[in-house]
Order: sequence, then structure tokens, then C-alpha cells
Amino acid sequence: MLDVLLWPLLGFAVYFDYRYRRIPNKLTFSVIILALFLHVVGGGWSGILFSFKGLALGIVLLLIPFITGGMGAGDVKLLGAIGAVVGPNDVLWSLLYGAIVGGTFAIIILIRNKRLVPVLNHLWMLLCFKMSKVKIKMSINVTNIKFPYGIALAIGTIIALWR
Repeated sequence: MLDVLLWPLLGFAVYFDYRYRRIPNKLTFSVIILALFLHVVGGGWSGILFSFKGLALGIVLLLIPFITGGMGAGDVKLLGAIGAVVGPNDVLWSLLYGAIVGGTFAIIILIRNKRLVPVLNHLWMLLCFKMSKVKIKMSINVTNIKFPYGIALAIGTIIALWR
């Protein structure tokens, strides 16, 4: 029964994130509420605790990237909704595989925009100067390169559940 929630959530999240660069609250909140309800019906207090742990962990895992501007609130709520459906263990795997997919997307996008070498040089310089305690200020503008991370999270979730 939870597959009835998960697959449409992932499909609609991918669609909205790709097309509009946002994931609607109506989608994530309705899945969260239904997941909590189905888990309480199927497992009582332990079921709702399982679902709530997944929800909370999904949100907490992406809170720092959201606060620092690395991702949008829709991605955070999406991982929370995924966690409410699949629970805490699988939400961790979903994020891990999603991060691998997202990192691969990021490298492809940097290559397409001819920004990979400057970014790698910048990171290398930061690492070298950090180790030598010398301050360096370099500006490489990669903030204008964005991609819909909800797609990476959806693919990561599919991989996590497929494994």
C-alpha cells in the first residue's frame, strides 16, 4: 500500500522539480500525512514512530544544506516525505544514493558549462592554502549553475529500494 504513495510522489516530484524548479507543498505534505496514517493503521504506535523517525531524519539530514543555500526547501520536504514512507534506514540509503547521483549530475553540468577545471583548481588552491595557514580569496561563481536535486533524490530512492 505504501508503494501507492511512494511512486506517485517520486514521479510528480521529478516532474515539478524539472519543469518548475519547485516541489509543491501539497504533494509533500499530503504524502507525509497519508504515510503517517497508513503506518499507524498498519503498525500502531510502532508504525507511526517508524514513519515519524523517517520523516524527522529526512528533514534533519538536509537542513544544513538548506540553511546554507545549497538546496531548496522542496528538496528537504521531499526527503522528509520519502522518509515518512520508507522509514529511517531506507531514507539514509536514499540520501546516500541521491548524493552520488547528484554529484554525478553536478560534474556533468560543470563539464557542459566548461567550469569543471576552474572549480577543481579553486578547490585545490583552497586545500593547499588552508593546510599552510595562508588566507586566499578566490572567486569562482558557480552559484548560477543549478539543477533540480529532487530528481537525484528520486533516483537515489529507487536505487535504495531496488538494492
